Amino acid sequence: MHLSHIVSRRGEKEYHSWLVRRSYRQDGKVKHETIANVSKLPKDAIEALGLALADKPIIEAGADFEILESKRLGAVALLHALAKSEGIVRALDVDTRDRVHPRLALAMIIAQAIKRSSKLAMTRYLPTTTLPEDLAITVTGVDDYYETLD
Repeated sequence: MHLSHIVSRRGEKEYHSWLVRRSYRQDGKVKHETIANVSKLPKDAIEALGLALADKPIIEAGADFEILESKRLGAVALLHALAKSEGIVRALDVDTRDRVHPRLALAMIIAQAIKRSSKLAMTRYLPTTTLPEDLAITVTGVDDYYETLD
């Protein structure tokens, strides 16, 4: 199937028709069968239909939008759920909302399991994950880590 643009003139007036057609051969000649007249659709819809019938992408990847920020979720969510099921959350008393250090300790454990690095590098890595939002913590610098370790 394909999209055909037909231009017909009657007097000084010009008419444009957009037809969805199927081509086939019969007795050695090429024939066209009209499937639908899509002339009344908006121009954008006709263009999108033409691209779809030509098996081309309607929107090129990255052409009309830009990813500004994405946070790591998969491994973080898995290890957080594992820490809950294995009792690490309960052992650290993370559910106590008025104390930040147990929650930061859990974040440090999960982050180190995903990406082993120094404490300074961890202060840069942790905000790229969903852990700060999940555990309601803010990491301002390496001093927070040292306080938690103490």
